[in-house]
Amino acid sequence: MSFYYFLRERPDVIVTTGAHTAAPMCYIAKLFRKKVVFIESFAKMTTPTNSRKLVYPIADLFIV
Repeated sequence: MSFYYFLRERPDVIVTTGAHTAAPMCYIAKLFRKKVVFIESFAKMTTPTNSRKLVYPIADLFIV
């Protein structure tokens, strides 16, 4: 469903905090040459989340 909205809205930037479908949508955005901004939650500063591990290599801006 989120892929449908991605194609319909054509965003220039994806801003995410990493919940649920964040990682797949970030990779889809990179396939379409869009910018990805990932904001890591303050609650998970000591250990990385799974989304963080997946998105960090492709993120244009990564904020902790």
